[in-house]
Amino acid sequence: MSELSAFVSQIPTDQLLYIIVGLHCVMGLLATAVAYYKGRNPKLWLFIGLTCGTAAFFAALVIKRDRVTSPKTGVE
Repeated sequence: MSELSAFVSQIPTDQLLYIIVGLHCVMGLLATAVAYYKGRNPKLWLFIGLTCGTAAFFAALVIKRDRVTSPKTGVE
C-alpha cells in the first residue's frame, strides 16, 4: 500500500485530477452500456452515467431488464 501512495504522490495534482475525472466518465459510459443492454433510454443514462459515475454503474447493474416485444411477431 505504501508503494501505491508513493507512486500517487509523484503524479502532479492537475494530472491526477484528469485521471480521476477520466475514470469517472469511463464508469459512466459503462453504466450507459449496461442500461442500454437492459432496454433503458441511452440518452438519459448517458447523462446519469457521466454525472454520477460509479454510482450509476451500480444502479445500472441492479435494474431489471425491460420486456421488449417484437413488432413483427408480438413475442417477447
